[in-house]
Amino acid sequence: MNFNSKLNIIFSSFIFCWLLACNTEVDDRHPEVKNSQVKIGILAPLTGPLAGFGQDFENTARMAANEIDALGGINGQSIGFIVRDSRLGREDSEQAALQATQELIESGVIGIIGPAGSGTTITIAPTAIANGVPIISPSATSPALTELDDSDLVWRTVASDAFQGKFLAEQLILDQVNSISVIYRGDAYGIGLKQSLIDSFTQQGGTVLAEVPYPANKENNFDSQVSDLFASGKPDAIVIISFVTDGANIMVSLANSSQSPMPILYGVDGNKREELLENAPKSLLLGMKGSAPTAPATSPNYIAFAQNFERYFNKPPPVFTESTYDAVYLLALSMAVAGENSSAAIKNNLRSLSKADSINPVVINVGSQGYKIALENLTQDLDLEGAAGSINFDEFGDVTSGNYIAWEIIEINGQLTFDTIREAAFP
Repeated sequence: MNFNSKLNIIFSSFIFCWLLACNTEVDDRHPEVKNSQVKIGILAPLTGPLAGFGQDFENTARMAANEIDALGGINGQSIGFIVRDSRLGREDSEQAALQATQELIESGVIGIIGPAGSGTTITIAPTAIANGVPIISPSATSPALTELDDSDLVWRTVASDAFQGKFLAEQLILDQVNSISVIYRGDAYGIGLKQSLIDSFTQQGGTVLAEVPYPANKENNFDSQVSDLFASGKPDAIVIISFVTDGANIMVSLANSSQSPMPILYGVDGNKREELLENAPKSLLLGMKGSAPTAPATSPNYIAFAQNFERYFNKPPPVFTESTYDAVYLLALSMAVAGENSSAAIKNNLRSLSKADSINPVVINVGSQGYKIALENLTQDLDLEGAAGSINFDEFGDVTSGNYIAWEIIEINGQLTFDTIREAAFP
């Protein structure tokens, strides 16, 4: 039996045992962390409208950790995840995330993967910074994160929405959309993406008829906001910058409005999930378009990651799972390079590990084989290439490029699905 076969059996057994516990209370379903392990925090939505995203987030992190542990872990220690619920999408999410962050720090974590949301990341950043604990978010995309005075402790493995806004504006122009109205979450994510979109759209000659914010904790009854979308006339398209539950209910209010014909609808990464297809009106979903970050489809690193994910979880990897996978490997290798498992080791090595610092670096791919090669070359200049693409952290802890898809909702054999219609890299 080869190494990969053994690894598959070990991890499949772990996942089976872990999933058996999923019908208990949230905190009870996570394996106990031992003092002998490297303690890493996971801060993700485990309850509420984005619980499915949080489960994908955690599953991916555990898949990566299992690969690393099978090769001896990090400096001889296995990874122990301490998981807390950020309650993203719920009214008390900011306070819950702050409390969860403090609990993680008091539990002795030396790094945190997450949070999922931009607003939550900004909220918890001062607590993490004050305690010297680095955080790496795989999905916080707001441009506002770039401006944080974070002492090199706030990082992300997904590109800023400064790129996604430009990409979506480009798609609107390609679709010959001349005017838009935008409804958006009134938080760091919604405001940042909205501003990037309208700046780029108007620079290319487009017209914005309405910008309609709503409270980030609002999940239903959007009739008033929908009315405001048409207050200055009917646009060619409506852009919905939302998560899943709020996005579905915005579409319910749109369906109940008197507008006919309805402008074409566009979404974003926050609402590109199967749950939207299950809860929004089918009459409006069909033909809806949007944007989302993605890994380069032909990247060997992504292909290998996607195959493993689908083997373990029986579905294609949802958006941001690839950047979660990269975050785990970045944490592990930053400590392996330093020869110590500490917050300082993570902070001091993330940037150099993410890019070449010499003419002849040793290129390291995420995954078992790549980690094995890295362990054999720890004294060399390592350049980690992720499942989500090149990382190359800049001085702000941002990745310097992003890959995006334009998607459209189509129907195949009676089932709605997201279809990719275009892919491009930025900048």
